Amino acid sequence: MEVVEYILTYITPYIAVVVLGTWINLTMAFMAASHGLTYILSLIFGRRDEDGSKSLGRVALGSWWMPLAAGALCATITLQLYALSLPDFLRSGYSEVSLESEWTKVWWLVLETIRGLHIGYAGWLAALATTVLVGVGWLSIFRRNWTVGLSIVVAPLALCGLMIVKGHNLWPRLVFFCAGFAVLIVVRGGDLIVRRLCRTIMRNGSPRAELCWSLGALGLALGVSSTMISRNYRLPKQDYTGARDYVEQRLKPSEAVVSVGMAGKVFKSYYAPQWKCAETGEELEATIRNHDRVWLIYTMPILVRTYHPDIWAVIQREFANAVVLPGTLAGGEVFVCKTNPGSSSLSSPTELIAN
Repeated sequence: MEVVEYILTYITPYIAVVVLGTWINLTMAFMAASHGLTYILSLIFGRRDEDGSKSLGRVALGSWWMPLAAGALCATITLQLYALSLPDFLRSGYSEVSLESEWTKVWWLVLETIRGLHIGYAGWLAALATTVLVGVGWLSIFRRNWTVGLSIVVAPLALCGLMIVKGHNLWPRLVFFCAGFAVLIVVRGGDLIVRRLCRTIMRNGSPRAELCWSLGALGLALGVSSTMISRNYRLPKQDYTGARDYVEQRLKPSEAVVSVGMAGKVFKSYYAPQWKCAETGEELEATIRNHDRVWLIYTMPILVRTYHPDIWAVIQREFANAVVLPGTLAGGEVFVCKTNPGSSSLSSPTELIAN
């Protein structure tokens, strides 16, 4: 009866959560894998009680195989849900090739995450403070229950490790599924540090005073972080419509508009199908020769520079930035350029539009 109750109370809900989570986003598989790894390590290195039995074995009612069977069920049911799309994923998605660029470097991931804070030079101070909070918080969780602390970090490390081995682009959104754990760790670290400061400053401080200090610090952190919310509503993710309107207001009959790279796909499919989309540097040069002036729109310079080096060379040689439209996507500014007759440099003034 106890075994049945354990299955209904723990195993079945866990299988449901993992299967549904993996069905929504495959990164859930890394969390399930981290749980499996920590469970196996617990069976091997688990703490023993005074009677010599392992604590984890007692929790599982001696049925050490149940969590392993749950993991096997999670994998098989998930494979059934992905059965129709799995061949296409293995053929195209898993074998996707990322050319070597800033996006494949670990330091770019770290720096881009810091820049994503959108608080200028204070971002480095915030990053340093966050590192301290994460270190203190995670160590506290690890010392309290090492299986929990380990399972939290295994998933993002395993995902980033796989991306590095495959040479895949390391985008911050890949580890966004760990944001909830990151918040828990930071709050835990902040609570411990504030309580320690309270005990140091108020030598006879009561637990109630420590709680007030901790809640006050949490409220202050929430207030500061909330100042960044308005930016996410003030700006679009990428201002393609702003770029289109800017060019159309200044475009003359003898001039042409060309978009390239990711911007080319967006304008061709949605915002301006009538505009040209240059696939090669030769096409772009031909357009320049046949018109008095050419307007060019692109985004994500790393993408253009890495995947379209011939187009990037023409941009550097023949165009000058006219306007840069920012957005909430870090590194996703939309660049509007125009040919600069008589000069191959990009030294002309650039107008920055801030909404």
